[in-house]
Amino acid sequence: MTRTELQRQRDAFWDTQPAYSGRPEIWQALRAACESPSMDLAQAIVDSANITVPTGNLSDGCYDELGSNYVIPVMCIVEPKNLIVDKEGASEYKNQIQGEAPSSKAEEVIIPSPTSHRPKKTLVARLSSGKDIKLSVTGEETIKELRALVEEKAELNPQASKGGRVCLKFFYLGRPIADITAVKELKLAEGGVIQVMLIPEV
Repeated sequence: MTRTELQRQRDAFWDTQPAYSGRPEIWQALRAACESPSMDLAQAIVDSANITVPTGNLSDGCYDELGSNYVIPVMCIVEPKNLIVDKEGASEYKNQIQGEAPSSKAEEVIIPSPTSHRPKKTLVARLSSGKDIKLSVTGEETIKELRALVEEKAELNPQASKGGRVCLKFFYLGRPIADITAVKELKLAEGGVIQVMLIPEV
């Protein structure tokens, strides 16, 4: 199996499983945990979503706070030992490590029009601390702007003078979201959930 084939199978699982069982936001958190670059971050994601892992191994099954069971195939957690790194997969993997999308287009310069009359929707920023922050935003607002809103509503970084700033990292469907991403690009429904990791700056 090549890295590209593995990624396609993983994407197919994560994209379709919420339609069959469980809660979408829990599947989103589990995907983020499985694809996180460190065990500490994965544990923080699982804890923030109130997920119970009886055996400590996600592939053995885990439960949300309502008792629903979630089972994740091993291929979504670890890579096969005989994985073949093809050219396409290697390129995408490198992009993911660098925090870029697999294929990026030249950025267009757009002069935004006033947003006061644009329709808004309510989204939920679910912090890794367990707190939910409701945000009323337009589709044109970017993740960078959402970060400022979350910092203000959660009163996160005014405390910087008391002991250090907190870095906010946004995830949706298990993938990190770049600051330049507009809300409309995520195609979130009303009340949609975005995961926000709180990482203390060293």
